[in-house]
Amino acid sequence: MRSRFWFFLLLLPLLATAGCSKLDKSSQYYYYFNDKVYLNERRDIVFILFEKGIPEAQKLAIVQSDATLKPWTYHARLGPDVTYDGSIGDVAVLQSFGRIQPSKINAIRNKDGVRTASYMFEKDGKFYAVDDTFIVKLNYAVEESKLDEMVRRYGCTYEPWSTDSAWEGVYTVTVPKTSDLGTVQLSCFFQESGLFAWASPNFYVFGALDV
Repeated sequence: MRSRFWFFLLLLPLLATAGCSKLDKSSQYYYYFNDKVYLNERRDIVFILFEKGIPEAQKLAIVQSDATLKPWTYHARLGPDVTYDGSIGDVAVLQSFGRIQPSKINAIRNKDGVRTASYMFEKDGKFYAVDDTFIVKLNYAVEESKLDEMVRRYGCTYEPWSTDSAWEGVYTVTVPKTSDLGTVQLSCFFQESGLFAWASPNFYVFGALDV
């Protein structure tokens, strides 16, 4: 079934302005400029992003590689329910009846054809996921060499977000599959360094239009 979700690039005012109630101690946060925005980590749901152009049979083999994980169905308020099994798209979402161990996520992430895999997040009835990139904006008068030092420290890579001069100082940072640190955590490290005006993960938002 065709995947139905919204991809929000750069900052997410929707998340930043939403309430932060009923969060448990396992909640994670990211930064909206200098403000912490909390998300509940769903350790029973794993988000998978495939490399573009891999065969459907390869996606199916990855989705079915662990019998304890089943395709996740998003029960939409608007429109039909959608099952994210990876067909006709680059995204799959799998769910377990209990906590999915990090070792299982690592096993999926390391498979050929998988770009990244990580726990999902939930907030105010919506579900969120991140890929292996985040966007940073250097503070005024901070040289690109400082970004280069940070990127090398964590084994990442980076490139200008746009060739348009209006986006000067804005870069996409890509987290390697081998990193022990997730995209959200690394984006926080960059923001907390004081070198950047902001650092924000790229979010996939499921059910963004549900009311």
